[in-house]
Amino acid sequence: MTVTFDDRTGGANRSCGKEQIDAGQPYTLQGSGGTKRSFTTEPGGTDWRRDQSYTFTADENEPLITFASAQTKGRWDCGPLLAKVRASQVPPPVDKTVPKNRLPEPEAFQGNERITAQKAADHCASARSNCAFTVDKEYSYTYYDTSRVVGEAYLNCTRNTVSHERQVKYTGRAYDNLSQSADIERLANPKDNLNQP
Repeated sequence: MTVTFDDRTGGANRSCGKEQIDAGQPYTLQGSGGTKRSFTTEPGGTDWRRDQSYTFTADENEPLITFASAQTKGRWDCGPLLAKVRASQVPPPVDKTVPKNRLPEPEAFQGNERITAQKAADHCASARSNCAFTVDKEYSYTYYDTSRVVGEAYLNCTRNTVSHERQVKYTGRAYDNLSQSADIERLANPKDNLNQP
């Protein structure tokens, strides 16, 4: 994860002594899984300093990012200011050794709030327009599995070619982490709103 932001010396003139402005104002930044790093605003200046950055390897999904003032002297209303905070990520490599019947736990969010997979599935299933499903290209890949019977078959006991066109309906069960981990059996019903192309 890379966090990028702007900083500057903050506080009203009456609140910040000359010493604090001249020395700059210290603060720390830490992302969950990363080391704490110290920053100081531009010494002697009050202009915005653009595009400061901090890179770390997160140890969880939706990592917590913590800014903390390290200003120990002067008034409480004199301290560093931050703006235009944004984050970007390089996703971890896909683990292709995970078997289809042992998928990881599902995660669900409503905005920035973590919710249960059951609540998310119920919301999406209550109306087809409630949720839009998109393919995560970073984590989608082709895999090959043992063959399974998906319809009727013909045994040809002659030397002639058998040509017979028919519509085949796939009846194999779905492999998904909603049913495996959260006991949500919605995907088995093709008419359920969670089944979207």
